[in-house]
Amino acid sequence: MQFLVLITLEWRKWAQRPVTWAPLAIVVVLVLGYTIYLVVDERELDMAYVSQATAIALSFPALFTALVMPAVIMSYEWHHGTIRYIRIRPVRRGPLLMAKGAFAFAYGVAILIVTAAIAWTASTIMGGNTGVTYGDELLFTSGEMYRAYAVSSALFLAELSAATAFSLAMGTVFRSPGAAITAAIGGWLIIDIAKYPLGIESFVFFTHWDSVWIGFSERANGWAPGPQSWMMALGVAAAWWAVCVAIAYVALRRSEQ
Repeated sequence: MQFLVLITLEWRKWAQRPVTWAPLAIVVVLVLGYTIYLVVDERELDMAYVSQATAIALSFPALFTALVMPAVIMSYEWHHGTIRYIRIRPVRRGPLLMAKGAFAFAYGVAILIVTAAIAWTASTIMGGNTGVTYGDELLFTSGEMYRAYAVSSALFLAELSAATAFSLAMGTVFRSPGAAITAAIGGWLIIDIAKYPLGIESFVFFTHWDSVWIGFSERANGWAPGPQSWMMALGVAAAWWAVCVAIAYVALRRSEQ
């Protein structure tokens, strides 16, 4: 019940956030711009287009939003003293963190929904959405493509939860908005650069951010999908989520002492 109350409070503060509709607006402009470009160029809006449009929106734009938005929300509350005011009341740390994380997570979910809606609608209207063919041979039916996209979307949401928790931890530890954003982006860059020399790329959720779409992308381009390490991607995302939430919880607790 307390979690639902806190979620309601978060949504009421939507208009007061330093960043509100900007991430969605940017994604809409990117995907619609790419779609219009292909239509003007008289290219077919097939399954490959759906894959490309998804990559345009959910690669860097969605990752940047997931890394920045939770850190901004949490550090903004610290900076303006809202967290201290809330903590005066009998609010538990767990529901407080989960409410802010869920609110930030919703940005990524909205980006996914908007991207999928634009891409699939355009593909259906302009391309017919008849599946993937090679000549006269049907390689993958439209139903198979829908299922592949749904699976990739579910895996993407798992990676999104890990990114949200990572950013939330940065916003809790570094309470200045500037420092929190720098820590989130800097941490991503350092980890992403160091993971291959250290041989830990399989255990970093950033690695799986784009790879979760490989199954759909391969089908969209007419290739037989290779083996997918779904359990590995889910396990890594779950581990990062748990560790980052624990860090945020401990940082919030230490702030009260």
